[in-house]
Amino acid sequence: MQFLRLITGHEHYWGIPHEHVTEKLLIQTCYECGADRRVRADLLPSPTPEPSSLTSRPNDARKAA
Repeated sequence: MQFLRLITGHEHYWGIPHEHVTEKLLIQTCYECGADRRVRADLLPSPTPEPSSLTSRPNDARKAA
């Protein structure tokens, strides 16, 4: 990859991922040349803990005893 950079005199500096207007894909745009590349990441919501695990704390039972 460095050889290609020496020939072209350009290294990509990618911006913040954003949604493509027509394709609804996440892309990044190079600040210098304006090239786009697709971001290969799934932005899934993080798993939420079980409601019972939020209310029961084993350390609280020891402190109360």
